[in-house]
Amino acid sequence: MTITVKNRQNIFDIALVNVGAAEAAYAIAYDNGLGVSDIFGAGQELIVEDSLIQAQGPGSKRVVAFYKIHGDMATCDLPVNRVFDGTFDSTFN
Repeated sequence: MTITVKNRQNIFDIALVNVGAAEAAYAIAYDNGLGVSDIFGAGQELIVEDSLIQAQGPGSKRVVAFYKIHGDMATCDLPVNRVFDGTFDSTFN
């Protein structure tokens, strides 16, 4: 199955929403030649093997069903407005 990444989604979001198990993120990343810490752009396409989905237990199927009912609300990315802007001063030197 081909998955289209939504805004601010990471590999763990994709695994939860489409497979129902966060640990599937590692297999999805590997199958797509990516790392689990890679940053994805909205609209990027990833392949999720059907065998990975079918291998999950009944608990995972309930998680997928939950997201189908309530929408893809999982987004683990950092907020757009960050607290720190990356600048530092030399106050403590």
